[in-house]
Amino acid sequence: MTVRARICALALPWEGTPYHKLGCVPGVGADCSSLLWTCYGTLTGNAPWQPYGAAPKACAALLSAQWEYHTQREVLLEAIRRYMPRLTEIPHTAAVPGDFLLLGFPGCPASHAALLLPGEMVLHPVRTGHGTVLQRERRHAALRKTERTAFSFEASHV
Repeated sequence: MTVRARICALALPWEGTPYHKLGCVPGVGADCSSLLWTCYGTLTGNAPWQPYGAAPKACAALLSAQWEYHTQREVLLEAIRRYMPRLTEIPHTAAVPGDFLLLGFPGCPASHAALLLPGEMVLHPVRTGHGTVLQRERRHAALRKTERTAFSFEASHV
């Protein structure tokens, strides 16, 4: 199984997990970065999150409620670059299934992560009639407009 296929397999059990800011427990609560932190830790043996299942220490203090609206600093992007050295940053247009997309509205920092799945689908928190849950959604044009960059695991690094 390829690294990217392993990432997709690791992430799919998270589908249906309710949204919980900085949560990192499948089926209980997670945010958009939980998939990234968990896949990275599982594949590298170097979990960048705290032992009790929250986001990385560096992010937990910075990612307060609505942090993305109060700074122009690329907090999420900086944390990934610093604490996940085995990821390779690639253009979002080159992303393939198993790569992670970072998204952000124009003029704002990247504040959302999604996993690209086969069939032009993404796995990320989506608001539904039953609250916000991690769910598969088509990679539609509006979503593509917010894509900033992507991160990929290279097989030689894992």
